[in-house]
Amino acid sequence: MTYAKTSKFLILLFVLSITIISQAAFASEENNFVVSIKSDLYDVKGYEAGCIAAKTALLLMDSGATVTLFPSLDSVKIASKTQLPYIDAVNNIVHEYYCKTSNGPKSVGQLIADFTQAGGTIMVCPLSWNTRYGEDNEGELIDGASVGSATSLSDMFMKAEKIIAF
Repeated sequence: MTYAKTSKFLILLFVLSITIISQAAFASEENNFVVSIKSDLYDVKGYEAGCIAAKTALLLMDSGATVTLFPSLDSVKIASKTQLPYIDAVNNIVHEYYCKTSNGPKSVGQLIADFTQAGGTIMVCPLSWNTRYGEDNEGELIDGASVGSATSLSDMFMKAEKIIAF
């Protein structure tokens, strides 16, 4: 082979190997998402962020992704059995606000219930939860939610392919 043919052959071989490697990498993706929310759900903009986060998480799950919702700061109330219904009521009465969905209006609580019933998990920020509810108050958590630990949070973020924040 001449030098020009050898160079073309090596370039073609390089491009072909990169294509095969990248296709194998994309084929092995698990579509593992973390949807992070930190908004104050009592504020209409924060409630709207909760709606968008929950709807995004459901949409991703409908597309076959594995999704973990990660509430921190004031949004840990989204995982509280007593606070979430109260927040929904306040937003409906004070702001007359519910989340707009293709199935009509829903509360954040209803969207979160849909999310956990569909197999989504909620890993709550331990510092934010313990600050608001105390360390021994995991009985306050809704079904499908757990308080994270250093190890579980590290694993969640290391395994996440994409993190979406609201």
